[in-house]
Amino acid sequence: MKQLFHYTLSLVAAFFVLAMTSCEKKSREKVANTWSVISYYEETTHADGSTSTFSGSNSSVNLNELIIDMDGTWTWYKKSTFTTTVFGGSVFLTIKTDETKKGTWSSVQKLGENNFIEERLLFNTLSESTTTTQTGGGANPNFPDISTTSSESYAEGEKITVYKIDNLSKNSLRLETENKLPDSSGDVKNIKMTLVVME
Repeated sequence: MKQLFHYTLSLVAAFFVLAMTSCEKKSREKVANTWSVISYYEETTHADGSTSTFSGSNSSVNLNELIIDMDGTWTWYKKSTFTTTVFGGSVFLTIKTDETKKGTWSSVQKLGENNFIEERLLFNTLSESTTTTQTGGGANPNFPDISTTSSESYAEGEKITVYKIDNLSKNSLRLETENKLPDSSGDVKNIKMTLVVME
């Protein structure tokens, strides 16, 4: 009887592990896709206690594409255009920004409220590159046409963002940051975004 109990318990445990693995595999298959970020909101709490917000409406976003591959890598491309005037409107500037971020990702599961299994996505950033181009200054020497590029690389585990999956379906994905940890400058970012599959 005792052996039968242990055998039954082992079967239950094995079934639970297989179910967890199956669910995780299906989730990975849904997450792995080429996504268009249609909604993005970022709230930053600075080291001095002040806050600032950014959303896609602050500039004209020409491209916001997140590619999540089944091999455990991701690439995020973002192109935006921002226009402004200075000197009382006498100088009209156009600022274009091209950003590329790359890294690795994994999905993890944890027990949430009421013993409900919740899934998290861990995004490990390995490199970031940004090119900013300013045009429109005309003959004004204070605002020449200029292009600058900056890049950063990170060790594995140095820059990790944990996203909570608020909603996941075949064609849409909604994420919100869970780890509210300060970066190297002391800023804490809370990000919410909605993605849909690229047509």
